[in-house]
Amino acid sequence: MNASFINRRNFLGTIAAGSTLSIAGCTSNGAQTGSADPLEPPVLGNENAQITVDVYEDYKCSRCQTFNQESFPVIQDELLSAGTIQYRHRDFPVIGIESIQIANIVRGVQDRLGNDAFWNVSKTFFDNQGQYSREFWESTIENEGGDAQIVTDGLNQVWSKTINTDSTAAKELEVKGTPTVVINGQVVPQQTQLYAEDIIAYIETI
Repeated sequence: MNASFINRRNFLGTIAAGSTLSIAGCTSNGAQTGSADPLEPPVLGNENAQITVDVYEDYKCSRCQTFNQESFPVIQDELLSAGTIQYRHRDFPVIGIESIQIANIVRGVQDRLGNDAFWNVSKTFFDNQGQYSREFWESTIENEGGDAQIVTDGLNQVWSKTINTDSTAAKELEVKGTPTVVINGQVVPQQTQLYAEDIIAYIETI
């Protein structure tokens, strides 16, 4: 699903110099209900860092996959390894019901297996978007020591209060699509081919 991003200030595709870069993304959908209490966002890096990088993502969004495969390694090398930031995943499932269910499944991993398992499963899911199936989800989670019940509960949207909390925060920030990066509460638009470059450039101004 491709659409032009819009942030609260301008079109993300418009660069200050006047040239245009087409940045496609996935746009907002509805929220669902759930039973489990909201979870804190999973964190990487220095939890005491004054710079907080929140990344709003959808597990079915192809540009989110690209972000994880191309921009995240740069962020890891340049910012996380130096202890400069705390990096937090935020769910903003915008494509449809399966996006909401997958987000629930991965947050179920966080809830029942912990932070490290969350990040491992999250990476595997982004790397393997074309293989999504119940069998794939279950086998991935079993590799982290979990069981099929996490998938069952995720498909039943048990963790949707967590998903809704993130989605509400995204809408308050006027996030329109995924992936979107928010640094210390400020939306940082993607204006180059590699989102990590925009993130690093913004952090250098703080």
